[in-house]
Amino acid sequence: MSQGSLVFPITVSSKGEYHKNTQYHTILFGIFYGILFIMLLYNLAIYVASKDVNYLFYVIAIIGHLLFMSAKNGHSYQYVFGENPYLGNLFLEIGIAIWIIGDVLFTKSFIESKKYTPKIDKVLSLLLVVGVLMFIFPFIVEYRTVMKVGSLVTLFTIIILLTSGIIVWIRGNTSARFFVFAWAGYAIGIITYILNTNGLIPDNNFTFYAAEVGSVLEIILLSLALVDKFRIITSRYQINFIGCISKFLRRF
Repeated sequence: MSQGSLVFPITVSSKGEYHKNTQYHTILFGIFYGILFIMLLYNLAIYVASKDVNYLFYVIAIIGHLLFMSAKNGHSYQYVFGENPYLGNLFLEIGIAIWIIGDVLFTKSFIESKKYTPKIDKVLSLLLVVGVLMFIFPFIVEYRTVMKVGSLVTLFTIIILLTSGIIVWIRGNTSARFFVFAWAGYAIGIITYILNTNGLIPDNNFTFYAAEVGSVLEIILLSLALVDKFRIITSRYQINFIGCISKFLRRF
């Protein structure tokens, strides 16, 4: 008997229409996983070249996304674990933990939370501990309990990350703007998905795949946020360099 949420949307279609819909969804998932893998390799390559830890933390977060989404949509069961549901469930639970750890580390580093909002930085540090515990829980706690706790922790994490980004943006860190947009989009997607799986809103293609849509928006916008932050830092260095040259020339 399953310990997770079960959704049974009942539809009637012809054999031809069924195969057509199956192919359609397969293509969409191919695009989805393709985007995640491209972003993973892209940010990993930039980290290797630049040694900027922001990119490493972001890569960890993307890995968490991939593990969770592949298990959530059944692809890890279908292509990796076969008839071993325990490993499939473990994949899902560990994916959530890695996602929390990666995104919290990325947030603390990217928006400089310790500098701009010390109180929320302490909450982020606590969430980091929770993420590590979530990594351990699947081996000692039943799946149903871990997933219930994971859903609550995920919602709380999203709210804290979004709130911290807004506060830091208001306090002058303009590189946080894409960060805020990314988490706003993901928040809508993941909250819609959680409400759907708990039977609180109707089940349809949009509500069931809202997490994937939110994920793609988040990953693309956070990549833009990294580029934007690099541009801002580079501009500051250029301004400081020009200022130093001007002071030096004035001496003559």
